[in-house]
Amino acid sequence: MARLSRALLAFAWLVATVSVPCAAFGRAFNVGFAAAIALALTAACCNRRTLWSALPTRALLAAFGLAVLAYAVPSLAQGLSARAFVSAGRGCAVFAWFILMVLALGDPRAKRALVLAGAALLVGNLLFAGCSLLIPGHFSSFERVRHEYVAGFPRFRGFANSPAPAGVWALVSIGLMESSPRSRDRWFARALGQLEAAATLSIALLALPGLLAALLPRRWLRRTLVGASVVLAAAILYFQPLELTVAGRALTLSRELPEYWSEGLGPQYMPQVTIALPGIIVRGHVSAYGKLALRGLSCFAQHPLLGVGPGGFRDSCRVMAMNTFGEWTDQRDSHNQIGGLLAELGLVGVALLTLAWLALRRGYQFDAMTSWQRAVWTGLFICALGSEDLLSLPVLALLASQLVPRTVAPSSLVP
Repeated sequence: MARLSRALLAFAWLVATVSVPCAAFGRAFNVGFAAAIALALTAACCNRRTLWSALPTRALLAAFGLAVLAYAVPSLAQGLSARAFVSAGRGCAVFAWFILMVLALGDPRAKRALVLAGAALLVGNLLFAGCSLLIPGHFSSFERVRHEYVAGFPRFRGFANSPAPAGVWALVSIGLMESSPRSRDRWFARALGQLEAAATLSIALLALPGLLAALLPRRWLRRTLVGASVVLAAAILYFQPLELTVAGRALTLSRELPEYWSEGLGPQYMPQVTIALPGIIVRGHVSAYGKLALRGLSCFAQHPLLGVGPGGFRDSCRVMAMNTFGEWTDQRDSHNQIGGLLAELGLVGVALLTLAWLALRRGYQFDAMTSWQRAVWTGLFICALGSEDLLSLPVLALLASQLVPRTVAPSSLVP
């Protein structure tokens, strides 16, 4: 039964990286999320003896209780609408998955199963990309859409069915594979994971310079270049440059989609500005990502205590903007894990999440991480600048795989 439990946990992680969209209560949901939770619970039932013996741990119970309150309190404050209820339930399910993974991955054999799952995703995506030449376009592992930056270029989306999460899952797989005892496997995952992340032409591509900079041996150089990489990624993500003029010579950097000019929406809601520096002039405008990031902070300023409730950003923090596909709307998710989390949970929710993490850290500590594992986390934090949700099942499984129970120092046992 223990072997079946480990296999189910690994399969649950793989299922969590597959996107099967559906809609409920006006929100898009991923069937893969629900299936992964169900598989993880089945795995727990198959190995009850090991899991139940660890459940009374105070750190785990306290962390889970505080995490549930972090979502439940802002949700109740908003009247517990159907959307808030579903979003709060999803948040609680995410942390239940995390606690379950912390318990299960205490078994080294379960951790090895998760390493194999990360390898299976990278190789499976590679095979899927190769087969995409033989299958219809809507089943392809690539998408080719009108895009302000990469119009006409195929963007890798893999089984995630969307480039941004596909890139994030590729980085997570690198982190998981770092636990493999074989150096050949680790180098294979690093090369393939970075290739797939770059092929998405998404926020994961912008995170790669920061990831590589985090590998540098000198601390001062590493911190300087990682900081520069974060600023560069944010600048590219939040500002769309249209034209660069150097020494009087103009260079076109990108072109507006026709929808920018429809009914004068572009000049009204995303007006072009000119930034002049000595010898350099840049013309462009704030992107939809930039407007959403600013709106998240302003929405938090308007609702600082309890926020607008889980899942409430779309309705309560509206801002008109055109996305990179030329679609205009004032209802969009935050696409930012700083302003979005603050706006939805407020100070109370974020404080409870912080306390949940501190409670967990009283009983668990990070295992010795390799330089590549730290670099992967650097890349994931950069992805938080433009990803829809970093507190996701695959990312939290990576975090759980790197936590180990704290050991009591021998000196503390002396009376």
